[in-house]
Amino acid sequence: MGYALLWLENLTVVLLLLAVRIACLGRWQRERLRVASAVIAALVILAAYAGLTGLVGYLKFALGLASHWFYPLVALTVSYAVGAAWILMSGLRQGEAGLSGPRCGSWPRGRLTAALAVALALHLMTLWNLDLAIQQQLGTVRTETGALALPVAPPRLSDRDNAALVYQQAFQVMGESTSWPKAYAEKWCNYLILGNSGFDSQDAELRAFLKQQAEALTLLREAGDKPGCYFDRDYGRPSFSMLLPELQRMREGARLLCLDARCKAADGDLRGALGDCRVVCTMAEHTSSEPLLISLLVAAAIDSLGMPTLETVLASAPPAASDLGAADLGGGLSYQRAFQRVLRMEEAFGQATFYDVATGKVSFSQLSGGPDAADHGTLSFATAPLYRLFLLEDDQEAHRHLMEQCQQWASRPYFQSKADWDGFEGMTKHESGVLTRLLLPALSHCAEIEARADAQRNLMRFALAAYRFQASHGRLPGKADELAPEFIPAVPQDPFDGKPLRMKMTDRGLVLYSIGPDMTDNGGAKFDPETKTGDIAFTVKGKEPPTPKRQASQNRAKP
Repeated sequence: MGYALLWLENLTVVLLLLAVRIACLGRWQRERLRVASAVIAALVILAAYAGLTGLVGYLKFALGLASHWFYPLVALTVSYAVGAAWILMSGLRQGEAGLSGPRCGSWPRGRLTAALAVALALHLMTLWNLDLAIQQQLGTVRTETGALALPVAPPRLSDRDNAALVYQQAFQVMGESTSWPKAYAEKWCNYLILGNSGFDSQDAELRAFLKQQAEALTLLREAGDKPGCYFDRDYGRPSFSMLLPELQRMREGARLLCLDARCKAADGDLRGALGDCRVVCTMAEHTSSEPLLISLLVAAAIDSLGMPTLETVLASAPPAASDLGAADLGGGLSYQRAFQRVLRMEEAFGQATFYDVATGKVSFSQLSGGPDAADHGTLSFATAPLYRLFLLEDDQEAHRHLMEQCQQWASRPYFQSKADWDGFEGMTKHESGVLTRLLLPALSHCAEIEARADAQRNLMRFALAAYRFQASHGRLPGKADELAPEFIPAVPQDPFDGKPLRMKMTDRGLVLYSIGPDMTDNGGAKFDPETKTGDIAFTVKGKEPPTPKRQASQNRAKP
């Protein structure tokens, strides 16, 4: 009702403005100049309406902006054109007999001006009242964000059980990574990403660095033994500006543990190396306990470091059953379930951002990485009222709709919802709001990362079961059914097709694999991140007779 009144008042104001202008032109003696000026005045206003309507139409139909303003603007433009034509014809027509000049010359300019002032005042008052009503409704949006966020927020833990406190101590001892040796970024990280290619376990600089980080590694292992992790965050008032300094440090700590595990495996300390691998996987679980999208992506990145490290460590020497107990990963982490929690929290953060932008606390420039705080006040003052009056409602509705769709897809296995995720980018290009496009990341890519992370977790559990089978029977399993239920409750499922993970005997060993994001069985060929083809694979090495050198190193490693 308020917007209908606003529409009517706007039309009344511009028609009265045109009438006042024509009444003033009625005193002019030169007819051609009078008519030309009146027509130009009418066309200027019509051009403004037509331009605004064309802009909204372009944003709606070409760019997919969610807006219900196009058709009201078309009606307003047409109504103005009809009204302006009637005023022009009525006012510029010659007066009745006995009167000189056009009819508009006898129009009461004072009364028309007074009517224009009253109409303009009412129009501004309607705008003011609408704005006040929207600002009052925004109070419920802030309450809604807390109601959305708190149910999925991680539970608080006692200090005794909270790994976050120990992690923070470890981060202080680690120091800033900018002060670490250059080889960390130039060489050692590549070892972890590319596998064991070129890794020199006897690198004196690496050994010295790990010795320097011995206290930090001890603290990280202590944190890995804690049952949970809770970094203190105000989830009751979510904000896009929430600081997350621990995430990068968690990844750096995981890299330290992976490097240490590779060195220990080279020295024959298989049990210690597998213990480091277990802590890396625990760090991924702790990181994923926070229902934030960036946290889930960092957790997946940590697991991406952990799987090739575990594969390398287990391939370094035949593990005994007692050694394998140090690498028990459990079965608590499911990236699919974590992704569902993350999406609910993302909706809460989105609604909080709508509130901040609509109230002027945050500008579009800040969200898009434009001008910084120096221009924040001016930009917010100019954009916030216009945004909340004319764009907020459609934008919020588009965001809610898209998030609801994503939550439905995330509740299903990835192979069942992949086609929906592939069409998500197209959905965001049609009927989505300005702020919605800034808020929604590439969720389809995130869903794929989540599925890959689940595949990696399942492969690590599957591989440990195969190694336990080998330690017990002296050979590799010939088929997956030999592992369940003695060594693993059931053969893990492949997130990319819903079938059990595959196994294949090759010259390299027993290859366990998921078909990967290309949804094609490539026979265990390693996944190529550039072409996005191949399988996510884990190779289980068969037992070989120990060489004298390896036997001696293993004996030294025993207590």
